[in-house]
Amino acid sequence: GECVWHVLDRAKHGRFFADEIDPEKKLKHRHVGTLSMANTGKDTNGSQFFITLAKDLDYLDGKYTVFGQVAEGFEVLKKIDSAFVGEDHRPLRNIRIRHTIVLHDPFPDPPGLARLIPPNSPIPKRDKFDVDRLADGDDLEDDEDVDEETAAKRKAEEEARARAEVLQILGDLPDADMKPPD
Repeated sequence: GECVWHVLDRAKHGRFFADEIDPEKKLKHRHVGTLSMANTGKDTNGSQFFITLAKDLDYLDGKYTVFGQVAEGFEVLKKIDSAFVGEDHRPLRNIRIRHTIVLHDPFPDPPGLARLIPPNSPIPKRDKFDVDRLADGDDLEDDEDVDEETAAKRKAEEEARARAEVLQILGDLPDADMKPPD
């Protein structure tokens, strides 16, 4: 990804933008779900960010620009936090954010931004550097000995489960495991 400011005006903005860390503000890494810019050092913010999965991470304060807070969907953060990880503490399966909703944006959109927003979220592509990770959609189970009909049924069940979890997150379904009455 690239910094949106760089995409909008390459001549005016470089690849990275400056830190926006104000020690006087109360934007700290105190809560689960704090959103911060990832960087590789001072003033190297681009398009990557992280979401905290624990409270009171004060060692991050002053190093990373806090720009938001998760307001809904904390059960998703719990699932991310419970993902299987390797010895390097990285998830064995890539974790992707497929869709987000901005509940409150106090800033006006910069001119030209609307033309850059695609009508649909892009389909995730396998990262060429993650050769040691399961790709999005890969399973640990071996489906080679399963017939095509059973594999299709499993896939449909997984998709239905994912849709139910989204409806639960949005509040349209009280429980993703809910069954219709007989």
